[in-house]
Amino acid sequence: MSEKKSIKQTRFSLFDMTLCALFAAVICVLSPISMQIGPIPVSLGLLGVLLAASVLGSIRGMTAVLVFILAGACGLPVFSGGRGGFSVLIGPTGGYIWGYLPTAVIAGIRISRIKTESRKEKIIASVLSVVTCIIGTVVCYLCGTIQYCFVADIGFIAALAACVIPFIPLDILKCIFAGVFGTELRRILRRAGFNPGKRFKDNSVSDEHAEAKIFRK
Repeated sequence: MSEKKSIKQTRFSLFDMTLCALFAAVICVLSPISMQIGPIPVSLGLLGVLLAASVLGSIRGMTAVLVFILAGACGLPVFSGGRGGFSVLIGPTGGYIWGYLPTAVIAGIRISRIKTESRKEKIIASVLSVVTCIIGTVVCYLCGTIQYCFVADIGFIAALAACVIPFIPLDILKCIFAGVFGTELRRILRRAGFNPGKRFKDNSVSDEHAEAKIFRK
């Protein structure tokens, strides 16, 4: 009995880790795709972060982001513009990278409790996901701008004008795409038997009861 329980927990645990690794890889692929606009490059890294959070939830989404940041800190060229190394994280724009962590937590809040069966539920889930993505992005702005002010030694308003305002329209589009597409992808995963954003729940006891009933019949 205990052996069966252990196997079931390991199986789901490996599936969780596989999804986290997959989305970490997605972020690593998207983030280097960038275009320089002023002091801050336009990167698709935020899109990958929002997708990970929208699909996996806060904990798993944050785990995927953490793997991405650690990979970049170790020197892999996964940050915007193909950069890598710990120096990027403590540089002027580093706050926008580690700011991905609270962004993932916020963007993935409560997604496990949102049903997506009917068309109305899908619309509500998508709208809520877009809203949490926008709030998470604002937090990322705040983290990055504060660090940019200290490292570059400029005022907060000037930093906003240079590092945030030009990117708002594109980032809103990222939030909309991540919220809508992430909701649909999460629904597909649920149909496949995975409930993103929810802690692992062992069903071995209920399975054993079901097997006992079948045996008695």
